[in-house]
Amino acid sequence: MTNKRENINIATLNLNGETWWSINRRPRLPQKLFNIQYIKKELTKSCIIRLGEILKKEDYDVIAVQELVYSKKEREKIKTAIEKIKDVNGKQLYELFLPKNLKGSVHFTVGYIAKKKLNATLNNISSENNLSNNRIAKLKFTIHDNEYSIINMHVNKHDIDIPSVNKNTILLGDMNACSEEQTTDNKAVNAGFLEKINNAGWLEVRETGQIYTWKSNGVEKKLDHIYVYRDFASHKSIENKVDSTVNFYYDKRGFTDHSMLTITLE
Repeated sequence: MTNKRENINIATLNLNGETWWSINRRPRLPQKLFNIQYIKKELTKSCIIRLGEILKKEDYDVIAVQELVYSKKEREKIKTAIEKIKDVNGKQLYELFLPKNLKGSVHFTVGYIAKKKLNATLNNISSENNLSNNRIAKLKFTIHDNEYSIINMHVNKHDIDIPSVNKNTILLGDMNACSEEQTTDNKAVNAGFLEKINNAGWLEVRETGQIYTWKSNGVEKKLDHIYVYRDFASHKSIENKVDSTVNFYYDKRGFTDHSMLTITLE
């Protein structure tokens, strides 16, 4: 094949599924005062509508997601809505990839929304020191005879081993970690974990100016990160941005409590 150049747009987004599940732990109140089913229904509806709006623009080739609700009913609604989206020729545009054979009581999972033209495949992987398989997965796809991989992580244990660095590989996700420079109160969170990633040979894609992806009590933090194989560092076309319109703490159209971090590679 020819060495034709093209851009690939990749994003990472936490869908707030843990909050969806945690509302079960409500105070003992009458249903008329706290209608759980109504809240869940509206959360799922909001997720489907806004994801649909984003995907119909066809801007992203892959969106790596964390905390996608794993309850069968809601999971199938989201999957069906994603896979109903058509391109200009009326063909299915995206497909949803989720890890299989998850063990135990799984409330949410990582996954990928990827364009069908990529002919992508998903691999369940596990890290050392017990990062569960609903929190890490690898997507593989090929462009012009070159194989690429994305490792998606939703980190809750920061003593885990870091995935090995390989050519044409991207590491991203909700790391639940930030350095002093990545928070408005200058208080680092699990910064040692980010240092482990850097020391393992990954290079964080830095944005122009400071961006944050999560907000609580007025404090903003960059908890979501994208890392690349160091050879990608020579690509002048690398561009890192944040979309805060998906975050309900920044925009009334938001449907999750994280902003979407995006990267464009040539």
